[in-house]
Amino acid sequence: MQYNILKISLLHNIILICIISAICLSCNDNDEVSENTPTPQDVTLSIVAAKANGNVSTRVTDGVPKDPDAEVELIHKYWIAVADNAGKVVKLVSSGAVSPAEIHTYSEKFQLTPGTYRLYGFSNIEDSEFQALGITEGSQMPDLTNKTIQRPNNYKGNIPMTSRLDGQTIRVTEGDDQNFSVEVIRTMAKLEFTFFNSAKEEMMVNSINIEPISNSPVFLMPRLDNNEKILFSLPASTTTERVKDTLITSPIVIAKGATSGSHYIYVNESDNKAANVTESYALRVYAKRSWDIDTEQRYNLILNTDMNELRRNDWVKIPVDLGSYEYYLRVLFYPPIGGLPATVSRAETDDFVTTFLAGGPFVIQPFIRETGTTEWIQIFRTSIVEEYTIQLGEEGREIYALAPEMHESGEIIGELKSDGTTGTNYVIISIKVKLSETLSRVLRFRVFIVKK
Repeated sequence: MQYNILKISLLHNIILICIISAICLSCNDNDEVSENTPTPQDVTLSIVAAKANGNVSTRVTDGVPKDPDAEVELIHKYWIAVADNAGKVVKLVSSGAVSPAEIHTYSEKFQLTPGTYRLYGFSNIEDSEFQALGITEGSQMPDLTNKTIQRPNNYKGNIPMTSRLDGQTIRVTEGDDQNFSVEVIRTMAKLEFTFFNSAKEEMMVNSINIEPISNSPVFLMPRLDNNEKILFSLPASTTTERVKDTLITSPIVIAKGATSGSHYIYVNESDNKAANVTESYALRVYAKRSWDIDTEQRYNLILNTDMNELRRNDWVKIPVDLGSYEYYLRVLFYPPIGGLPATVSRAETDDFVTTFLAGGPFVIQPFIRETGTTEWIQIFRTSIVEEYTIQLGEEGREIYALAPEMHESGEIIGELKSDGTTGTNYVIISIKVKLSETLSRVLRFRVFIVKK
């Protein structure tokens, strides 16, 4: 009996030891798990407006990326989404309206477990546009590949900005106060115009046109290559338009010999191949002197000799010379015997003044040359002139026995009265100059005819 009691006691002790050992092993396992689990770290997020691309290959850019210099190019509100390796959105921050700035840091710290994440940034888009993307905390990051956004050309609002399509990779490690930033890139390109007035009088620019520019939605998120260069891509069925910036209410006025300040137009990224044109963009500037109507002066803008793209976030500087031609007049006068020849003088402007002291037939022969050259060419004898017209002023026509008309030779022929009538009239000479196969300019100046 005593033997059985001892046997049972021994068995009880063995079972008790096993239970205690199991408990101890369990405790050790839990301790090991606790020691190996990464501790969430404090993280701060910032959003940064990208520098504008200065590498568009034009005659005027210097290849250096540039800081934004206009308020519409800054961050006015933003969202940042943080996705883990599985694509789950683990954090979504929204700023609401903020003071315009190039960099914004979200005010609240939060914790992320050490590991690799991707940041997605959005700025200056409408609340409804962001909500339509379906980005919510705790859900999978949606596929944004084919998402688009649309703004009108010559947009005056804050320029939308987004981060790269595949997200910006960050790695959270064990450490205090880690700060990560996501760069956002403008969805539009910036054209900067400056005007130099080499004419001899004040000029006013009333309108700027450029084409072909896309007027279709563009992709919301930019594609970047391994060198962080923006890859050009447009949705299918993109259409184009001529973008017109009308400045009638506040024309750009440039004194003679002066250069204007900068004038900006924001446009959608575009590919002029879509319009089946040459490797350039057609620029039309409507400028006038104080006395004249608007005249169209055409230029072409070659962004790159090997490319046709105008990309998002490009900043293209475009200088325009409003007067690169000079004019000269020869006047032949056939007065009565003993009459004095006509005199030709140049006003302080680009106008000419021809003075006649008697009546009789006269011939005006206009010449042209490009500024900086020495050879004067008669307008009607040069292949660069595509069109050549004249227009007679309304006042002072009573001085003519035969009003001036353009002869088939290109000379302007008229006759002044010999009955003592005096007065002043003028002729506007309009010349369309061919600069290249696709480029021309319309030049206009006045010839005053004074009969004394």
